[in-house]
Amino acid sequence: MIADFIQHLPEVKETKIEADSEVILKAIESQHGILVERAANIYSFSHLTFQEYFTALYIANQLDTKVLSNLADRYLFDDKWREVILLTAGMLHQADDFLWAIRSKLSKLARNFNIVPFFSHVNKIMSKETPYPPYVSRVLIMKYIFSVNRARERNYLDYLQVIEQCEIIVQKIALAAAPALARDHTIPSDFSFDPAALQSINKYFKGATMLVETLYSECYISRDSRHQLLESLFAEPLTQIEPKNQRHSLFQ
Repeated sequence: MIADFIQHLPEVKETKIEADSEVILKAIESQHGILVERAANIYSFSHLTFQEYFTALYIANQLDTKVLSNLADRYLFDDKWREVILLTAGMLHQADDFLWAIRSKLSKLARNFNIVPFFSHVNKIMSKETPYPPYVSRVLIMKYIFSVNRARERNYLDYLQVIEQCEIIVQKIALAAAPALARDHTIPSDFSFDPAALQSINKYFKGATMLVETLYSECYISRDSRHQLLESLFAEPLTQIEPKNQRHSLFQ
């Protein structure tokens, strides 16, 4: 890459291009610390942040909804790709399509791992009036159910992980001090989970947390999409993974 660049500079001799590029590469390594020689003639970025940034920049510059869908589909639940997802959303001119791709991935997970009955159970409880928006009430109800189950079942750590995800989501939607709904409502908590279902729910909540964090990051998203994504949070099965109003294109 360096050789390709310097060969177009004036007064550069073709016979010295390779040698000059090697000198420049060594200077970048020793003086700037951006690159590190991991093995003979094999270089990588000295800090993961550089790699994450340039990966996100490459993805955002593709202006291709298929690339964004692939990112959500393959890496939504991978901790190594968390910053890439956040950075990509922030670099997009319009992040609506990307966030709806994430929402679609969550819905597919719920269907494929048969955890929709749990969300339906929560939605039945939602028939009671609460002082919060529906998506907030769902999170608080589920947190209560998980807390009760944690106290009476053995797989403590699995429940603890999903409860922590609930708390992150609640904090992100500016309700860190929201009281538990159980104070004012009798919430049936007799919904049990087998280990496989609990792992799937943990995975779902991990992706949902990523969606909420992206929604509340520096990304630009239309008001309609933001509202609809929040309203649909934990509302499974989601029959239509599209905003109700006309979508904004990435290419506008």
